[in-house]
Amino acid sequence: MRNRMGNEWDTIIIGAGLGGLTAAARLVGAGRRVLVLERNPHPGGTAYVYNRRGFSFPMGPLGFSHPGIVRSILRDLKVEDDLSLHRVHYRIRAFGCDVPLSLPPPGW
Repeated sequence: MRNRMGNEWDTIIIGAGLGGLTAAARLVGAGRRVLVLERNPHPGGTAYVYNRRGFSFPMGPLGFSHPGIVRSILRDLKVEDDLSLHRVHYRIRAFGCDVPLSLPPPGW
C-alpha cells in the first residue's frame, strides 16, 4: 500500500482508539510501517469525556477501572514510565442525587 508521497505501509489501522493505538504500537515495535487513520478530532476513541449543560459524561472503556489490565498492556508495550494507576469509580450526580457506580465489592 502506498500513499501520495510514495511511502509504503505494512499496515493501515482504522481508528485511533485504545485498541488501534495499542495495535499500532505493537506493530511499530515489531519494525512495521503503520498508518493510523481517525475521523474524530481527538485520539483515544471512547476514552474521552464530554461536557454538556453542566454535566460530564465519561465515555471511556471500563478497562480503565481495572488498573492491572492497563499496567500489563503498558508493560508489554515497553512503556517504562512509573505510572500511578488507580481504579476509576463512576458516580451519577444529578438533580440532588449522588449515586456511586462501579465500586469494587467491598464498597457496595
